Amino acid sequence: MLFRSLGPAPADLTIGSPAFASPAAAGVPFNWIVRVTNRGPAAVSAPALSVGLPPDLTLLSVSSTRGNCAAGTASARCDFGPMASNANAVVTLQIRPERAGDFTLRAEITGAVPELKPENNTIVRTFSAAEPALAALDRSEEHTSELQSHSDLVC
Repeated sequence: MLFRSLGPAPADLTIGSPAFASPAAAGVPFNWIVRVTNRGPAAVSAPALSVGLPPDLTLLSVSSTRGNCAAGTASARCDFGPMASNANAVVTLQIRPERAGDFTLRAEITGAVPELKPENNTIVRTFSAAEPALAALDRSEEHTSELQSHSDLVC
């Protein structure tokens, strides 16, 4: 009987992340947690996660439960090494919004084998950054001072 190789066996790399619970604050770092899983059936020899940040977001750090990550201030790449079927990695990105506004984060996982479901290889998360609470407090204190300076006008 003759067998013919059809190339590497496919795998299903997936990427997920919980939704953001509340608005971030401008100038205050927060963590974005991304989970990468190889659902198999085949092992993946070189899976990698790529993250790019839009303007006005600064990447402060990135870490992973497996492999190595490298980062600049606006992008990161994590190389996980071989991932068996059902293996996973959790990546933590510390991000600081530099201004208030709406932002979109995007991350993508790629591998060196045919992909069974490419539609689950990208994740997009949108969030809002509000003015920091300290700025609101400063405005409140200014308003209180104005009221106190006008209070001597009241008899």
